[in-house]
Amino acid sequence: MKNFFCAMLFFFASVQATAWDGVTSGKIAQIEAVGGAGGAGNFDLRVYLSSATPPCPSEIASPPAWSYLNAADANYKGILSILLMAQALNKTVTIHSNRVAGYCQIAWVIVSEG
Repeated sequence: MKNFFCAMLFFFASVQATAWDGVTSGKIAQIEAVGGAGGAGNFDLRVYLSSATPPCPSEIASPPAWSYLNAADANYKGILSILLMAQALNKTVTIHSNRVAGYCQIAWVIVSEG
């Protein structure tokens, strides 16, 4: 019985550790890239989906309808190429994001048929 409770504790702890602040799906409606004028780390890549669902909850009065990725973020080039391919092929994208200072930072991207 003790092993069962330990296993359940680890299970629930791992579920909480993988939680996202926001998950939204849709076709890519628009992609914006900010150059050096905006400064590095100024929401370098912004992705708008066709979904009416906000990318993640926000404490900002007028939250943006986009999720972002900065060039310094892990796997930036890989995620950028996946998003551009998905837009070119009109695929459905699911973006998992985490809220950072009220904005939705892309953490995980899934491309699916449709």
